[in-house]
Amino acid sequence: DFFTHYLPQLEVGGDIFDIFQLNHNTIRIFIADATGHGVQAAFSTILISSSYEMIKHFDLTPDQLIEKLNQSFISRYYKLTVFFSCFIIDIDLNQKKMIWSSAGHPGQYLITQNQVLPLNGGGKLAGLLENSEFKRYEADFKPGDKLILFTDGLYEEFNAKGEELEEEGLYQIIEKLQDYPIQKLGEKIFQHIWDYVGSKTFNDDITLIGLE
Repeated sequence: DFFTHYLPQLEVGGDIFDIFQLNHNTIRIFIADATGHGVQAAFSTILISSSYEMIKHFDLTPDQLIEKLNQSFISRYYKLTVFFSCFIIDIDLNQKKMIWSSAGHPGQYLITQNQVLPLNGGGKLAGLLENSEFKRYEADFKPGDKLILFTDGLYEEFNAKGEELEEEGLYQIIEKLQDYPIQKLGEKIFQHIWDYVGSKTFNDDITLIGLE
């Protein structure tokens, strides 16, 4: 079961995500965040999407896929100085495992057995350096587990006092709401962010994906 929510800061934004079935057993999820805002960032997402679409069906691990995406992107668009963070995760429904890799993306969250566990993020931004290597991580993903994926706009938001929510604030929200089914959980996370900001003006594009 999936939940997705995308809210650009302006009419267009720099976040992009893709969910598809790689093979009979595997779901592949891609989420990316281009630097900048508005039209410039939206143009970057067109280039990112084009590069990803060319390789997303390849039978590669997420780290290998990001390496290939990085190389392809730099070779085609190096003169544009476009950089982006991204996170790719493959969920094997047969083996009940997930494999992921990150390029400069924040750590994401796995909810399992009444725990909220951070999934490793970080690494170099894609589009920055040729021949960059990216780490691969693995974890179990069993029935009842939930996965929360997002861009940094979800927690880089400020309240009326000028206080930033930050990753710790987001973690506390997810920890508080973790028992809800994924659809309700996604809705409530976003509502908490909305309440924290206290207005309809957000500091950045927001993408939130949930999977159970």
